[in-house]
Amino acid sequence: MATGKMLDKEKVIESVDHLVNPLDNAINEKCSRIKKVFLSLMDEYSASYYFISSHTQKHIQGSSRIWYERLKVITLPRELVIWK
Repeated sequence: MATGKMLDKEKVIESVDHLVNPLDNAINEKCSRIKKVFLSLMDEYSASYYFISSHTQKHIQGSSRIWYERLKVITLPRELVIWK
């Protein structure tokens, strides 16, 4: 039984590594699937609060260095989050 748990842990680690790899498109594929499900359940305006969307911020270091911070965000206002 311990072998099965270890295998599950390894699969989880492998899946997370796959999702956070910036050279892999896995995160975008998963976000697209999540968006599709929300759109099947509610109107686009309401669903847009729950989408995992991209946010890109441009940073300029000095005069010759520019880099982009690409974040995944959910835009649901915090006051709509209910803690139980």
